[in-house]
Amino acid sequence: MTSKQRVRLAFIQIGPRSSLGYLDRFRALFPEEVVLDVTTLAQEGETFNPFFQGQADLYFERVVGLVRKNNWDGIMLPVGPVPVKKTGLVDQIREAVTIPVASSLDSTAEALLAFGVRRALLISPYSEDLNRMIQEFRVMQGIEEVHPTPAFGRSTVHSENVAMAVKLSSEDLYEMGIRGFRGVEDIQAIHFQGGRLDPLMGDPKTVLERLETDCGLPVVASNPAMAWHVLSMLGQPHSFVRGGRLLVEWPPLPAR
Repeated sequence: MTSKQRVRLAFIQIGPRSSLGYLDRFRALFPEEVVLDVTTLAQEGETFNPFFQGQADLYFERVVGLVRKNNWDGIMLPVGPVPVKKTGLVDQIREAVTIPVASSLDSTAEALLAFGVRRALLISPYSEDLNRMIQEFRVMQGIEEVHPTPAFGRSTVHSENVAMAVKLSSEDLYEMGIRGFRGVEDIQAIHFQGGRLDPLMGDPKTVLERLETDCGLPVVASNPAMAWHVLSMLGQPHSFVRGGRLLVEWPPLPAR
């Protein structure tokens, strides 16, 4: 695909449909020629998480099954730290389908590298052990990620940190970014990991846009990074009106 044409993408969420409201801000960024289907893998009343014993295989089966039933051009998988705990799961999905697959950790790495970033500030709703695993994973991708002080994820229970994240206001999130920026030296970008820690909040300017202006650095967030990544893999570069430097400037994918 080389010229712009109508593209149909899927955002495949793990959690229940009741948790999808925060995606309205993300969906509003897309131009009319890009159709975004938002769907979930969890069935009504089901507790579903690929972290759980035996459910990584079920995650694989459900994602691949949905792709085969739908006429999507590419998919986004907001799987957070799954790739660092279930190594190879996303790659297995890529091998099983014939369309581009963007996952949050891989896409944010590609976005950071596209900006030439080798050292970034990590702001994440995950527990400390998961954040350390992300840092180790990032080293293999050629990026050093450092925590703000104090780090966000204080609880050892992942779900408790996520529950804290969704209660933050846009001003809370902005102040978190500013404190982290001022507390860590020699960073080249700010990275918000996890779609529920959403820097697309804010009006008229989003948290992401305010931080880019005030810190003078690119700010990479999971959901915009997946949109940029999957459309770039499709050969469909766009210049979005909003969404931060990544979507507005649209740097090319880093050379391999």
